Amino acid sequence: MPRLLSGLQIFLLLTLTGLTPARTLFGRDRHETIFNSSIAHGASKVQLLLGSSGFDGPKLDSVNASVYDWWYFQAMARPFSSFVIVFFTSSANAFPFLIDKDNVLPVWIWASFDNGTTIRRQTHAEVARISTLGDGSSGRYEPTGMHWSGSRDMSKYDISVDNKELGIKGTFNISLGTSPVLPCGSPKATKSMELMPNIGWANAVPFGAGDVNMNIDGSDLRFTGLAYHDKNWASVPFSQSVRSWYWGQAAIGKYVLIWFDIIPPSASNHAEYKRIHIFDKDSRRHLYSSCADDAVAARPYSKDGTPLRFPPKPGDPVPGVMRIVAETPAVDIRVVGGKRIAGDGRAYTRLFGGVEGCVYGECASEGMAIIEQMVL
Repeated sequence: MPRLLSGLQIFLLLTLTGLTPARTLFGRDRHETIFNSSIAHGASKVQLLLGSSGFDGPKLDSVNASVYDWWYFQAMARPFSSFVIVFFTSSANAFPFLIDKDNVLPVWIWASFDNGTTIRRQTHAEVARISTLGDGSSGRYEPTGMHWSGSRDMSKYDISVDNKELGIKGTFNISLGTSPVLPCGSPKATKSMELMPNIGWANAVPFGAGDVNMNIDGSDLRFTGLAYHDKNWASVPFSQSVRSWYWGQAAIGKYVLIWFDIIPPSASNHAEYKRIHIFDKDSRRHLYSSCADDAVAARPYSKDGTPLRFPPKPGDPVPGVMRIVAETPAVDIRVVGGKRIAGDGRAYTRLFGGVEGCVYGECASEGMAIIEQMVL
């Protein structure tokens, strides 16, 4: 009769072979995954269809050198206040804009003040405990003093930061989150979470009310503005899927827009992946989504209106204007006066700017947007 291994012996065997950077614990209506900071060996299972694990929960069962997942939280308010915090489960090999090649639990913070000051901070955790209750997620990155907690229906998120080494302490609260979307529409209409081949996207909070109350290096950053929360993840390194990447969230008039315009590597036979979502800010209704080949076009211009190279290459000028156009429905907006709030201005850039233009034939000039450009 073969000798059976005890539970402890099995655990030790898996640990020594590097197969347990994450473990899953099941409880009543609760699902918790624990990641440690080391890169996993072996294959990672990646979820690209909406299932029973929770809309905003982890989409990886382990973090090897090729996969990534993150939780992104953002708030902005005119004229130049913003706060962004991102909790990663990724190595720098998988997502090349990170720094630490060995630790897979980095946390990054960017903030901007109305006086034009910008800050960037980054640290990493030794252990991340990420749980879902209903569709909402919660995460504790230990011992960084940073964590988030989401409600079951994802309408509310509370983010807390208390890290003396980074000089940041405070809270960021999201409330009144509108209904979530997937790349091609409402989760009631589609179960695919695939933004493009091998990359997933789930937008738990397309927009909501954001209340930021942070003290950074002794200066208070306090504002109430437009909030946003999503997550991206992938089964292959970012560089294998993306040549250039434009993403943005804009508020103009009574509308909120979210878009992607992504160019894959030249070896791909697909020219662009385009996604757009439009919401009514007043009624909080989801008005429109499209994944069509002509869904939206995001194009860079200089400040004087001269078109810049598209797709961009590393080192190209940072866009002075970003024009977002969709024929159906009628959208023609421009993100103008953008100031860099993150990135090196070469390969990765995040800009905060004003918005002018028209949506559904209604024109305005007092909007705001945060946009990203990533180039490989």
